[in-house]
Amino acid sequence: MKDRAFEDRTKELNEKLAKEKALAGVTFEVSKSTVEPLLKDRAALITQATPAPANNAGNGSTQNFPGGAITTPPVSVTGAAMEQDEFEKDEDDE
Repeated sequence: MKDRAFEDRTKELNEKLAKEKALAGVTFEVSKSTVEPLLKDRAALITQATPAPANNAGNGSTQNFPGGAITTPPVSVTGAAMEQDEFEKDEDDE
């Protein structure tokens, strides 16, 4: 079974190699706009990430995406929520 699969794969690859060798002397013309991105320096291809401002913590934020914007409302912690957090911390200590 494995021998048969190996032989089939080898045959396919040899056929592909023969086709590609037939094109060895052929010159292809491509447009300048197709080749230019391939000739750019690495620094030109990579954009630098800009860090998000940290001073807006808890004030909500908006993120713009191609499909639309996602808005996070401001966060406020109520007294009951703070008490719940303290209660959960006390349970973890036990």
